[in-house]
Order: sequence, then C-alpha cells, then structure tokens
Amino acid sequence: MRCQVPNADGRLKPEMYASLALGAGEAHEVLVVPSAAVQELRGKPIVFVRTAQGSFERRDVTLGAEAEGWIEVRSGVTQGESVVTTGAFLLKSELLRGRACRGGVTWARSSGSWPPRCGSGRSCCCASPPPP
Repeated sequence: MRCQVPNADGRLKPEMYASLALGAGEAHEVLVVPSAAVQELRGKPIVFVRTAQGSFERRDVTLGAEAEGWIEVRSGVTQGESVVTTGAFLLKSELLRGRACRGGVTWARSSGSWPPRCGSGRSCCCASPPPP
C-alpha cells in the first residue's frame, strides 16, 4: 500500500517502513456465495439456484466485493436459497448447448452417475419453460 504523509521536518526517509491502522468504516452483513458458484454468460454474472429436486434456475446477479474465495451478491439471490457451486460450469455448458429451456435445467437422476442420463441416453433432460 502506498500513501502520502507530510514530512516537513524530514524525519521520514525513502524505503522506511511504518505501521498504520486504517478505519474500514462500520461493519455490515452481506450475502456471499463461493466464487465457484458465479459463472459468466454473455458478459454478465449468473448463478444457478436449486428450485426443486434436480431442477435449477439461472439467475442474473449483481455482484459486489470479492475476498478469499467469496463474492458479495447484491441482487438476484436471497438468503436461504441453495446455489450450485460444484457443477455450475456444467449447468452453464448445458444451457449454452441448448439442452436447457429458457434458463431452467432439470437433471434426471436415475443411475447416480454424473452427468445423469435420460431414457434416450442423452446426458440431460430439458425442463418445461418457466412461466413468463
């Protein structure tokens, strides 16, 4: 960190070290998700939220500060919702491949393998489009 300090009497010399305390303001609670949960789609951040057993919904989110593997979510997700972390990239890939319908994805969990297979042998099944 660099800072400018008055040195009228010349006591401070180049390359000297100092200890200082910075006031960060008042602490407040924020909603955070693991960095792995956030994906980018068309240049905008998204997350996938679990809506039912095996169903996920894409959510556009507004992000804030990031620190130590966590990202603040200012809008798009509410406290208590389950956000996909492991597998978020896979859900995004399926969305981009057209196997998801309008932002919703449903996985058929039959064999327990990942990714699960539909009866047709494809690697995922589309959900019904969400209501407008």
